[in-house]
Amino acid sequence: MNFTEWGTLIPFGLVALGLFLIPGGVIALAGRVRGFAVIGLASPLSVATVGMAAIIGGALGIPWGVWPILGMTAIFAGLAFVISRLTARWRPLSADSVADAAQAPAQKRSRDGFWWLGLAGAALLMTRLFGQIIDRPEAFSQTYDNIFHLNAVRWILDHGDASSLTINQMTSGGHFAAFYPAAWHDLVSAVELILNDATITYASNAVMWLVMAVVWPAGCLWLAKTLVPKASPAVALGAAALAVAFPSFPVLLLGFGVLYPNFLGLSLLPAVICLTILTLRLTNSAGSARLRPVSAATGLSEVSDWKTDQTSPQVGLPLSLFVLVLSLGGMALAHPNTILSYVAVMVPLGLLWAGRGIQRARAAGQRRQVGLWVALIVGALAVAAVIWLVLRPPREAAGWPTVQSSDASIGEFLLASPLLVRPVWIIGILLVIGLFAGRSHILFGGLLGALVVVAGLWLAEASLSHPGLRFWIVGGYYNDPYRVAGILPVALYPFTVLGLAAVVRFARDWWQQRSWAAGHQTIVNTTLALVTVVVLVVTTQLTPSMTGTVRWVANHYQLTPESSLVDSDEYQLLEELPAIVPSGVRVATDPWNGSSMAYALEGVLTTTTHVAYTPSDDEKVLEQYLDEVSRYPDLVCPALDNLNVGYVLDFGRQEIFAGADTPMPGLEELAGAAGFTEVARSGEAVLYKIEACD
Repeated sequence: MNFTEWGTLIPFGLVALGLFLIPGGVIALAGRVRGFAVIGLASPLSVATVGMAAIIGGALGIPWGVWPILGMTAIFAGLAFVISRLTARWRPLSADSVADAAQAPAQKRSRDGFWWLGLAGAALLMTRLFGQIIDRPEAFSQTYDNIFHLNAVRWILDHGDASSLTINQMTSGGHFAAFYPAAWHDLVSAVELILNDATITYASNAVMWLVMAVVWPAGCLWLAKTLVPKASPAVALGAAALAVAFPSFPVLLLGFGVLYPNFLGLSLLPAVICLTILTLRLTNSAGSARLRPVSAATGLSEVSDWKTDQTSPQVGLPLSLFVLVLSLGGMALAHPNTILSYVAVMVPLGLLWAGRGIQRARAAGQRRQVGLWVALIVGALAVAAVIWLVLRPPREAAGWPTVQSSDASIGEFLLASPLLVRPVWIIGILLVIGLFAGRSHILFGGLLGALVVVAGLWLAEASLSHPGLRFWIVGGYYNDPYRVAGILPVALYPFTVLGLAAVVRFARDWWQQRSWAAGHQTIVNTTLALVTVVVLVVTTQLTPSMTGTVRWVANHYQLTPESSLVDSDEYQLLEELPAIVPSGVRVATDPWNGSSMAYALEGVLTTTTHVAYTPSDDEKVLEQYLDEVSRYPDLVCPALDNLNVGYVLDFGRQEIFAGADTPMPGLEELAGAAGFTEVARSGEAVLYKIEACD
């Protein structure tokens, strides 16, 4: 995009940024959360607030817009304020380190400043990738699921109802509408309403941009800051570069589906994992038996502060639980299978937490407490199993085949290169170093368990030949390799950060042993930080793995004569529709050939809004007999009147899935059919006016 095009998108981006940061930030600050934790918590809390505002506002009949969001923010912030005050006696569990609080204010600000600088750098790198994917502000994904996503935003704007409980009414044909996670659509529509602009593609792209540039990096960096609380500038800035280093997320997921809800939910996962770690006080070594001291030889002396409870949250346990529940709700409203990913990562970490409790109980001779801990473990595992079995689609909806051999899938996992993405060698190297050097880290066992579980998910998804077992393991992800591939960075990232910390420590120690470096600590640290950032940026952003993935994704946002959903001729005709079709008059469309995008892109009412829909009886008549309206006027004309259909779009038989058998005979032979008059054409795309019933 050129400067002018960026200028048109920036207002949408600023509003999206406010939606991601302001509601959650206000809630966190009201609960006396301070420091970098505020930016880490802001997005999960904001998504929860916006999603709940849509549900409750819809139930109360309040039109969707900024006021329900402000009202829900005030309610949650008030609850956070009250909880934090009433439970002040609880031992604080802090998101920033107690040691940092004891430092001189200037020293603490300096240390935190590098994390903020890293976030800014990660945002710039992600913005660069976003600009390479989106060649113009109005670009849209030419994929199957985007038919629903963009039309759903338009439906929200038209109906004033953004609730996850009702949004499926758009495609239910007047029947029962099942729950659909609508947080993404809530955010996009809120941007539209705040700016009073109906250009849905601008708002959708702005939300996508901010998720890439702010939401995901902020969560990753908060997690990294928790893992290495007294990191050097090189580690803090390097952790930011690593957050942007994985082609499989967030970039790859934007080229398939397009899976915007999964994309949003997974972007929240690192922050929610970090919040859970702090809530459970997993960073508190008090009572943790047999923790080996961290030696300089491991390269992890930077994280030795974990042995002295350096990351206790500055807020009490009740508030931590409150914001955790809200954040989990936000992830569920983004997409429920993000909860599966959370369970996969947190079960090993939860077992680590329970294991410490059992150790403390045994050391104190409290047999009854040991029994309670065991019962808790059994109960938690049972709940996790129920969640795993319940949050899944019908088996017939999970039809994706395996994509690799087992040996190849292991290599893909270790080198962060699923689905034929080229290997990211620096990730693999840092992973191995992190696995070795991080052995004495207080969270090593839990993080290693999470790594193994996620690796098992990918192995099952990519190569497991037994269909029943494969569905039991990854059915919640529709057996879809792209959805599972998106989880890999969540498990790999912590170890790459630990590996980076080890390398930086080794390099710094080596440098400080040189006689010419004596007395030049600032120069050493600055040089090391610059070298770290340059090496990581070059070995991740400028490699075939990232550039190839970005190029593949960008192809799905191109508008060309060969585009799979709406080609350039069809797009030109869609732009003419508002001047031709009277307001309120509906156009008959075939969702498989992209014509139903007239509703999303131009606000023209259509008979279909997605491929997967339940047609009404009148719609069924048009699908079968519209082209024969002159032959069956008594059957077709009442259906046209009931639906207020006056026009029909003919985009030919090029469908979103090449070769798909989706017959709609009533819309397939319109050229030359009696009762139809061509009123507009662009290439092979034609708009007919239906005059047979006049």
